[in-house]
Amino acid sequence: ATLPNAAIIAHHDHGLAPLMARRPFVEVVHGIFLDEWRAQLRQSRTNWAGFLGSAGLLPLALVEAVAVHRASRVIVVSEYASRTLPHRYGRLKRKPLVVPNGVDRERFQMATPYLAPAQDGVVRVGMVGRLHARKGTSIFVEAAATLANELNDLEIVVAGEGPDRQAMECALATAGFGPRARFLGFVPESDLAGVYASLDVLVMPSLQEGQGIVALEAQAAGCPVVVTSAGGLPETVDPGKTGLVVPPGDSEALADAVRLLAQDPARRRTMGDAGSEWTKRWEWSRVLEPQVRLILRMAGREAGSTDSD
Repeated sequence: ATLPNAAIIAHHDHGLAPLMARRPFVEVVHGIFLDEWRAQLRQSRTNWAGFLGSAGLLPLALVEAVAVHRASRVIVVSEYASRTLPHRYGRLKRKPLVVPNGVDRERFQMATPYLAPAQDGVVRVGMVGRLHARKGTSIFVEAAATLANELNDLEIVVAGEGPDRQAMECALATAGFGPRARFLGFVPESDLAGVYASLDVLVMPSLQEGQGIVALEAQAAGCPVVVTSAGGLPETVDPGKTGLVVPPGDSEALADAVRLLAQDPARRRTMGDAGSEWTKRWEWSRVLEPQVRLILRMAGREAGSTDSD
């Protein structure tokens, strides 16, 4: 239905567009650009390409700072963002409304594996996402290199593209993985569920995340995860039950967690089953309800409603 009085729903990558519109708008912050810049800068201090790339986040952070103050309401995707946003950009008009990204559990549970079955005893550990510094690419390959000779049946699967792909390929080859490291490149959204279904463990070694939808998708597919405690990422995991949480930037802790799951197939199965159940709370039908109520209030369609929550 058309809501002529409704606010514009502006996600954090829409730039100046909502500021130029002559209508109220809701700003949706997925990840705090200033925190993303800090994380990428820390990881790219000795890499000029990464350093220059991180500089592009600063103008976005400035726009985001203006937008969250001019918006009628601000929606964030995690409790981390709700706590942190006022510290980064100053006190807001109202406390941000937390509406996490959800997951289509049925699609991920019914997926056909994207890859052919692995040989008996092979453990597939994967990383899915854009391959750049903030995602912890160098930490991932350092952890993999630690395990290369120790776990001969470890296979690395990387799905995604980005500026760090070539460096990752070279590092894994140097570590001795050879054909045991598979780079799938860009994988269409329609095939991602099959990628998760092909993995034994999903690793998300990010240095900063607003939430971490990849971790939720993997758990919905029954794949245990290893994530860092960066940003809102640990909120997506039930620690010790659906996955393991390690400090960001700590390749040794990451390697220890992967080793633990790689050597314990029974625990992987238990965690996978628990993860599928855990993600029920993240189904879209549940997580979108607060946002829908907000839109209706701002459109003047919810009788007797208030704008207090």
